[in-house]
Amino acid sequence: MNDSNQKLKIPETLIKTILDIARPLKYSSPSNLFYSGQTPIVAYLLLNGLVHFTKNGKVVGTFTRGSVIGLKELMTNSPISVDAQILPGTEVCFIDRSTILGILKESGQTPLKEFVQNLLNVDTTPNFT
Repeated sequence: MNDSNQKLKIPETLIKTILDIARPLKYSSPSNLFYSGQTPIVAYLLLNGLVHFTKNGKVVGTFTRGSVIGLKELMTNSPISVDAQILPGTEVCFIDRSTILGILKESGQTPLKEFVQNLLNVDTTPNFT
């Protein structure tokens, strides 16, 4: 990921809204969320803990509470170019495509709808220089 990491963070006020529509899951051991070249089937909202993006075994990005990962790739059916390793004790919400489409179809402009629309326009192209 590039310097847009902060743009990928959902405001604290919207985390509760997501928790009302998506169930959290806590990982007790390290695990891979996805691998380079994989097209995500869900987006991830980090509630607690850490996720490392790696490329060729090297950490190239770290994400914390409030980070939304894989949303743009999910909605554009695009492969991710990094591996994502979730660390023990990390809690995430899985947000599927139908939930995101439901948010985008809401009438009027809600804060969550506006955030998702803006997030879909963020450049998430990794920069590994």
